[in-house]
Amino acid sequence: MLRQTLRSLGLFIGQHELFEQLNAPALDVLTKHGILKERFSALATDAIRAQLLQLVGYDVQLLEFVDLEHTPKNILIRAYATNSKATTQDFEDYKHFTQLLQAEPFLETELKKFGRL
Repeated sequence: MLRQTLRSLGLFIGQHELFEQLNAPALDVLTKHGILKERFSALATDAIRAQLLQLVGYDVQLLEFVDLEHTPKNILIRAYATNSKATTQDFEDYKHFTQLLQAEPFLETELKKFGRL
């Protein structure tokens, strides 16, 4: 239910969404192993979230939330609205990354739909 609510608000891109979309032959050495693909998907999802926040005017920091000894998923994304303008290079970097992964993040789609991207 929470996942559907967040998705409907355009605030969610799940690592499983990216896991299912990930199709990058250049990364086959990494993604052919399920556990590595899952961990990479989680990190790539956080990178996409952070970059999208930056593109829509947030100052973004990624922080360790909990020690790795307690959980492998411990990245906190902290973002402050600054209304700063992203550079052309920021947009290009994002596009290159999502094209490499052949990913179409839901959050990107929603931000476009609402005129934020």
